[in-house]
Amino acid sequence: MPIAKLFIEGNLEAEVLNPILQGNPVLQRGGSKNSLKPRARAERRDNKVAAGYLRDRDFDFDPPVDISKPTVDSEDNGIPFGWRWCRHEIENYLIDPVIVSEADDAFVADVAKILLWFSGKDILAGMADWLVTKSVANPGEFRASLRDWAIANPGRALELLPEWNSLTEILRA
Repeated sequence: MPIAKLFIEGNLEAEVLNPILQGNPVLQRGGSKNSLKPRARAERRDNKVAAGYLRDRDFDFDPPVDISKPTVDSEDNGIPFGWRWCRHEIENYLIDPVIVSEADDAFVADVAKILLWFSGKDILAGMADWLVTKSVANPGEFRASLRDWAIANPGRALELLPEWNSLTEILRA
């Protein structure tokens, strides 16, 4: 039996899945991962709606062996009505390199935007292989060398980073 209403966790799922599913099934925010199953079960029981749910895998489960389809999370008389992502959460699909390489090349080509929106720790981790080619053992060593430079060159750091300079002025005003 096809699912008519799918309970999901958050706005991002709705924003991404609505255009993909084109209203079939209807998506409805159902709250946290732990409230989705009871909501779908109640909708099935009380309103006779073919309801289901989709939740994040989070840290509750190990990834499945077959990552080509969502994992069945719950069944009703042997018929699946609840699923969970194979990846940790929907964001893990959006940052897949195949998606990133096709979305808003201008965005990732703009260093200022990357430094504004991306986690520095993640950027450093992503640089690990490149750093090795530059004779830097690991991202931690690179970060330490940048730290040491900023400590040894505070005036130049203020020149290069207007926000730091502005903070200094605000704190001393």
